[in-house]
Amino acid sequence: MTSLLSHPLLEKARIALGEGGLPRLGRMAWDRSLYPLLLWRDRTWLTRRNMAITLVCRLRRTAVVHVAGDSHTHVLRGVYPFRVTWLGAATAYNLDKEGSTTGSREKLAEALTKVNKSRDVVLLILGEVDARVHIFNQYVAHGRTLSVSELIDATIRRYGAVILRLKSGGYRVVVQSVPAAPYQDNVYGIEFYADNETRARIVREFNGRLKTWCSVNEVEYLDVYGSVSDERGFILRTLTTDGTHLNDSALPIYLDWVRRRAFSGISL
Repeated sequence: MTSLLSHPLLEKARIALGEGGLPRLGRMAWDRSLYPLLLWRDRTWLTRRNMAITLVCRLRRTAVVHVAGDSHTHVLRGVYPFRVTWLGAATAYNLDKEGSTTGSREKLAEALTKVNKSRDVVLLILGEVDARVHIFNQYVAHGRTLSVSELIDATIRRYGAVILRLKSGGYRVVVQSVPAAPYQDNVYGIEFYADNETRARIVREFNGRLKTWCSVNEVEYLDVYGSVSDERGFILRTLTTDGTHLNDSALPIYLDWVRRRAFSGISL
């Protein structure tokens, strides 16, 4: 009994309870047990759905749309004909950085091993984290010596280098716009976080410059921004549940895109 009561986990629970009461104890339980369990469940479910979607597409001899990107890929999880790889809270700027905190470079490389270059499509969904957080944060942190526009261009250059490498490698690459500016406070405690209107302006400019880059480099661009944003550039309330990410109500936009592009005769 004594050894059980002195178990390290119980000791940590006592410390958490003493430091922050039940809320702190609950947070510890979530971080150590419940959240990892939910992640495991989601990954297991997604892996099975991805395998099933790929199998159906292969049997039908139609294209798989391989989606890779940040949390804005979640709306397409388990939806035919999309095979989704979440790269974590990845940025366009660091997509090609070896050993980044999200491991996005390595995760993308793994996802590409599943692509049939003669038929499939690679849809990249990145840039929202850059536009919402990092561009303005870097702008202020570096004493405003570089303009927001210059930082946007630097981000797109680095993102574009990856896109062009995939294109030259024989992949059919499609680049999606940032969906829209989210209604989200500075929940992650970023040192320099732009106000709503500034974030909306950065998203608008980022999308405009990304679209131009894609046009110049003959890369297909999927513009969802115009369909999911209001007159101020924020995500439409009817298309989001959490104020940041698109919900299932936005799926017709993607499915219509698949139909119009008629990827290798996909039938939905």
